[in-house]
Amino acid sequence: MKIGVDEYKAIRKNLSNIKDLDKFNYPRGILHSILLQKKVDYTRKNYHRFASRIDEVVKIWKSEKKFPEWLKLTPAMKLRLLLKGLGYRGVDFEDLGKFDEDLRRYAWKALTEDYVYSPIATKIQAAKGEIGEKLLLNFVDELGVDYKTEKELKGKTPDVLFVEPVKIFGKEVRWIESKAFFADQRIHEFYETRQYSHYRKIFGEGLVVYWFGSTDQLDVLTYSDFDLKDRNFLEMKLKVRKKEKGDPIDQVKKAVESFRKGKKSISCSKRAAKILKNMGFLIF
Repeated sequence: MKIGVDEYKAIRKNLSNIKDLDKFNYPRGILHSILLQKKVDYTRKNYHRFASRIDEVVKIWKSEKKFPEWLKLTPAMKLRLLLKGLGYRGVDFEDLGKFDEDLRRYAWKALTEDYVYSPIATKIQAAKGEIGEKLLLNFVDELGVDYKTEKELKGKTPDVLFVEPVKIFGKEVRWIESKAFFADQRIHEFYETRQYSHYRKIFGEGLVVYWFGSTDQLDVLTYSDFDLKDRNFLEMKLKVRKKEKGDPIDQVKKAVESFRKGKKSISCSKRAAKILKNMGFLIF
């Protein structure tokens, strides 16, 4: 799916949190990707400004056990900044035993509510990446041609490198790169400079697949160009088939693994289901 630039800008402008994913009639995964990029862009632009006031953050935390109102970062990034100021190094959010009660409470919030930078959010994005690569390999296997994967090759290489040029979608190419996010012009140009131009220089022409869509001015592939039998990864839907007791974080990890494997139903507790909702999944 490709979205017009003006429409994309309107969507991005009106996406501020997970609840906003219900505002637009687009696949949930596409909206989720656009929202995450917006949050990442804001963090990259402003983090150093906030970090320069780390002493203030620590002072307010020690006296009031809260963050200053001007610190407009996601929960996980707020926590990381505070932990750095307090002298913590390399602490896992899930290792709550190392924190006092107040830090433990906020660490739980960061772990279970931050859909951008929490360890859970990172696992979800990694799962999406693996889903995209699997879809690509399935497509290439059906072509019946010889190729090598990034794992088989050394150095800076695309996800799939054909042994000989192959004509795909009317274009003769040597490689295909898989990306599990939505791309606008700026994001595409970033990877053009960082990866694609390098691939063309060494291997020749290639194709890029943005599985979660792109703006319509880009000459790329999206999920719409492929005959996919299952597009659940785009909708981010998980059905709770059975309520189950247990550690909610472990259950969430299992749910993300089920999503990665293409499963559509899970067993979990209400707490785990809530965390998955916080991360952007549609739970029913």
